[in-house]
Amino acid sequence: MAPRANAFELAAVSPSLCVALIVVADIVGAAAGPLAGAVVDATVVLLFINVCVLLDDGPRSHVPLLLSVVALSQLIAFALPGQDLDRTARDALAAVLLLGALAVASRYVRFERRLLDISPNGLAAQLAIAAGGLPVGIAGEQLLSPRPLADPHQLAAFVVAIAVAGGLSAPAVELAFRWQMQTELVTRCRRTGPVLLNVMFASLYLGTHNAGYVALMGVAGLGLSQAVKRTGTIWGAVAAHSLISVGVLVVWPTVLR
Repeated sequence: MAPRANAFELAAVSPSLCVALIVVADIVGAAAGPLAGAVVDATVVLLFINVCVLLDDGPRSHVPLLLSVVALSQLIAFALPGQDLDRTARDALAAVLLLGALAVASRYVRFERRLLDISPNGLAAQLAIAAGGLPVGIAGEQLLSPRPLADPHQLAAFVVAIAVAGGLSAPAVELAFRWQMQTELVTRCRRTGPVLLNVMFASLYLGTHNAGYVALMGVAGLGLSQAVKRTGTIWGAVAAHSLISVGVLVVWPTVLR
């Protein structure tokens, strides 16, 4: 008979507590600066890894293992050189490293492969979900009024920026949240899992210092989670997030001004 988990182990793997630690790190980063946020992220990564070791990589360790990827991605983004790389290159490198971390995590956690499938009969629904990214992207651009990632007059840089934002960064985030973490959190917390997931998802955008945009992304994330749950595949959510990112960061700042 396997030994019962003690109180510390049960607290350490509580999805609510794990998500709260990630959100606290994001709040600290937004309020006190990137360095302070990186220190908290590093502490969270070390804590979660030690919890995983303590639990011998058993099923209870899956939540801290997966959420450590979020804190690690924030830490990686902070550590990337800011002066030697432009924003597009930084985003591309961060996305590649995030995908690498997800690949490592997938060796220890089994995920629902069916979420990666799409049938011809479900294509219309996925296209409808994807189209939802257009108005969200426009609303996000109006809230943030960001500078575009690339000058539209420099065609090569403009195309690369679209490819990185829509074809690399957004899919990496969706694979992390809507596939790997949603599968695990909903399994552990059937009712509150999507809410916990998207509170954490929204907290990623606290660095914009725009409450409206944070709320917008939280609501959008919850909608994407429900779409994945109802349709059984993530590709509409991936496409919607790609349209949001491309719209906010590249296209709409150029078209709407």
